[in-house]
Amino acid sequence: MSGIDEFGFPIAGGFPTIDAAGMTEVDLVIVHSYGITLPQKMENAARALAPVARRRFLLGDKKAQ
Repeated sequence: MSGIDEFGFPIAGGFPTIDAAGMTEVDLVIVHSYGITLPQKMENAARALAPVARRRFLLGDKKAQ
């Protein structure tokens, strides 16, 4: 599957892709339009990724190291 998603981003392998210039534009929109700082954005991304990483690498154990 390839093409363009509803936001204008190219889709490769079933997932939307974005280049560095596009991500910079996304960051600027997030900061200026929504008032979300880049550290807040990164914290939210980490919070969303943590359960996935825990399941993948620690087999769901929150205390495993």
